[in-house]
Amino acid sequence: MTGKSLLLLGGGGHCRSVLDCILERETYERIGVVERERPAPAGPSATYVGTDEDLPALYADGWTSAFITLGSVGDSRRRRALYETVKSIGFELPAIISTTAIIGGNVEFEEGVFVGKRAVINIDTIVGTCAIINTAAILEHNCRVGAFAHISPGSILCGGVT
Repeated sequence: MTGKSLLLLGGGGHCRSVLDCILERETYERIGVVERERPAPAGPSATYVGTDEDLPALYADGWTSAFITLGSVGDSRRRRALYETVKSIGFELPAIISTTAIIGGNVEFEEGVFVGKRAVINIDTIVGTCAIINTAAILEHNCRVGAFAHISPGSILCGGVT
């Protein structure tokens, strides 16, 4: 396979939001969607390529980057399990940050982070592995967001929040 490719793990609504941000940057030549059991809707920007069971074969076929697009509503166990699976196979997990997000100085993103449209993350903030900073969320200075946390759309964290 030539060019950069990315697998999106989970084909629901959060996947569509992440895909929209990915397409802003035109970073990936090929984008595939992996579903747990059933096919995801195919589209012009991303096509269904397999199930979770196919991940080792997809990695062997040259898909070396993956992103967890399964949303998080109160329970992150499934997202954590997917993370452990893709890491054990060898996938890299990029951070996906909307071009409309505002990112302050000295902000650190661990792998697999999603930052949605119009989110604001101010100075000296750390965002943990596979965290979701959703649309128009605001994280003021010196915040610490843990791994797999989900900051909901429009949420505001004042300075120094962990």
